[in-house]
Amino acid sequence: AAAVGIMALRKKITKSIVMTTTNIPMMNADIVTGISLMLLFIFFGKIIGARESLGFVTVLIAHITFNLPYVILSVIPKLKQTDSHLPEAALDLGCTPLQAFFKVVLPSISTGIATGFIMAFTLSLDDFVISYFTCGHYQTLPIVIFNMTKSFYKRFIDAGVKIYEYESGFIHAKTYLSDDKYAIIGTINLDYRSLYHHFECAAYMYDAECIDDIELDFQNTLKKCSKVTYDTIKNEKLIVK
Repeated sequence: AAAVGIMALRKKITKSIVMTTTNIPMMNADIVTGISLMLLFIFFGKIIGARESLGFVTVLIAHITFNLPYVILSVIPKLKQTDSHLPEAALDLGCTPLQAFFKVVLPSISTGIATGFIMAFTLSLDDFVISYFTCGHYQTLPIVIFNMTKSFYKRFIDAGVKIYEYESGFIHAKTYLSDDKYAIIGTINLDYRSLYHHFECAAYMYDAECIDDIELDFQNTLKKCSKVTYDTIKNEKLIVK
């Protein structure tokens, strides 16, 4: 519809201004577009008193904004190739303007629409930067994958948590102890992937006799571990991080 409207403009100056304005998101760096849209959404969110300024709607608007130029540039060449007299002939044969568009114009530009759709879908699925600044609590696929790969070691250490890394191999079963009365044994990790994407299980025990044995086993395992510090994180290879 935007491409048809631009082609319908009579004045070249008006058409040039509209095309230049439309192409701004395509020429801008992603980070500039993302931050600009984020500030705009937050500003309007404050004006209307929205509880959350960012979310699915803002991501949708942002993706439409930066994908629109690619769709327009895919459709306009097909509109130029279409004989301008064909819609007029359809009107002479009894079609309404709407029927002439759907029966004559739309089939002739369908390949351009398909090309724009594929390009927009690919760019939208692949986008990270603009989505990251406009998503709020909503997450697109690239952001979900990014969160799965994040390490929270530094954040835990800053909070005073002591972290130990097992050196003798790999242990998948997880143990949690609290106040010598409460224990959990299972496969749950304290990370985004385990808590939100996996269906993992654990056994919960409270004030049971076996908790002393669990604590003893934990202390023995701790002897085979090394403490994770800032230097440990800093000296790790990038692929390990």
